[in-house]
Amino acid sequence: NPDLLNRQNLWNQAEQSELKKDGSIKQEARLAKEIEIALPHELNKRQRQALVTELCQSLVKGQGGAVDVAIHAPHIAGGSDDRNFHAHILMTTRTATGQGLGGKVRELDRH
Repeated sequence: NPDLLNRQNLWNQAEQSELKKDGSIKQEARLAKEIEIALPHELNKRQRQALVTELCQSLVKGQGGAVDVAIHAPHIAGGSDDRNFHAHILMTTRTATGQGLGGKVRELDRH
């Protein structure tokens, strides 16, 4: 669904899929799985983007959910290691379909 390509629409739909009949969100609702990965500092920006894109495409293909990713450069000002390139990946707990978000993805719950 092209609407899921917009970050705001994606997470609004994810939240809407977890609402109770009275309109409140389920207390035990889980909208996403977070995966944080360290990236080799030897890679350049384009290579890091390609690596993360390939990983995310694999997740989408294998699990069926939608992903939202942010690649971060090291936060040197706070004294962090200047090699700490990393990515935060949020994957919906529901499958992405042509109509929007569908059923729950349970495979990652086991790991």
